[in-house]
Amino acid sequence: RIVSVARFLGKQGISFRGHNETEHSQNKGNFMECFNLLTKFDPLLQNYKAPSNCTYLSPSQNEVIQCCSEQVTFSIVSELKTSGIYATMADEARDKHKEQLALCVQHVVTATGSVKKHFLRFCDLKSFSAESITESVQHCLRDNGLEDLQCVAQTYDGASVMSGATGGVQAKFQQYHPEAIYVHCDAHQLSLVLCHMCKAIKAATDFFNTLENLYTFFSASLTHHKKNSVMFKLNLDYTRWSCQSRSINALLTNFTAIIQC
Repeated sequence: RIVSVARFLGKQGISFRGHNETEHSQNKGNFMECFNLLTKFDPLLQNYKAPSNCTYLSPSQNEVIQCCSEQVTFSIVSELKTSGIYATMADEARDKHKEQLALCVQHVVTATGSVKKHFLRFCDLKSFSAESITESVQHCLRDNGLEDLQCVAQTYDGASVMSGATGGVQAKFQQYHPEAIYVHCDAHQLSLVLCHMCKAIKAATDFFNTLENLYTFFSASLTHHKKNSVMFKLNLDYTRWSCQSRSINALLTNFTAIIQC
């Protein structure tokens, strides 16, 4: 039951702990509240008396989460070894002030021929150099027993530190895995094409400049902000088309309010 609750909360991406988990708290956090709910219908839990020093809070929860993580990773690695070949995908991810590399793996299921993708783990980055990133990826693969398994492809964005043909991560990774050809992320390429196309068209450039001015107009003035709660966030990141797309949708959603201003 403990593992089932932990799996449920993990699957749904719900936090375990609460702000106040004392005996008289009205909300002891999702983990304990799930147990309280199960107790109402489960005779075993109703009759179970836990030891006084057993609260099933931290570090017990962390141990359960770690066990689940290890079991999931073991299942993924077993599938990769059964397939015999795999590909890697990696991208930088920031957790507050901590830089990490999100590492994913992709393989073909031998029985069905279908392609499966899995998140493997976060790799800590000591620096943003190609050597450091490559070593982090290789260390992660080594920890999971994949360093000797044939890697046939590697996928990153187009940043020079990742895609460099001589000094980039793709070149250094091929020193460990010669068969791993480099593939520039298709989604990133499409985003770059759209962004560069918009910059090449004067009407599109003027349109996005107007969007930026609108955001400045409403966010900089307290009077206008109170008068019209136009809460769209513009992020004209020219390397990600999704940012422009969200800005346009926000404009369309609040168009009537903007005209009335």
